Amino acid sequence: MKLNEFLIQWVLTILICFAAYAGLTWLIPSLDYPQLNIIAIAIFALISLGIYFLSIKATQSSNKNQFLNVVIMNIFIKLILSFIAIIAFVQMNAPTDKLYVLPFMVVYLIFTIFETYFLMKTAKPN
Repeated sequence: MKLNEFLIQWVLTILICFAAYAGLTWLIPSLDYPQLNIIAIAIFALISLGIYFLSIKATQSSNKNQFLNVVIMNIFIKLILSFIAIIAFVQMNAPTDKLYVLPFMVVYLIFTIFETYFLMKTAKPN
């Protein structure tokens, strides 16, 4: 996948995340966690950007396992940063309900779908 194609889809994914949050707040009016949503989008957008460049480098590597290492590293980093972000948010804001997790998980899911797509395209260039 070329860089300009990736960047267009990356920005589109970010916009989809904001639209999904707007949709969630429309469906569930008591859902009021814009800070966590912005933090989640920032974390996953930066991870996606980094993983893109690492995956391009891995496909050019003579080590055939390098690409798999990037995919595993991506999963691990997203998991650890997700836990840290959620724990930090709970410690700093003491939310009164458990709904704060919902927009975070939606952003996680959207970026996971996006990353799966671009990693598949990167692994099998046409």
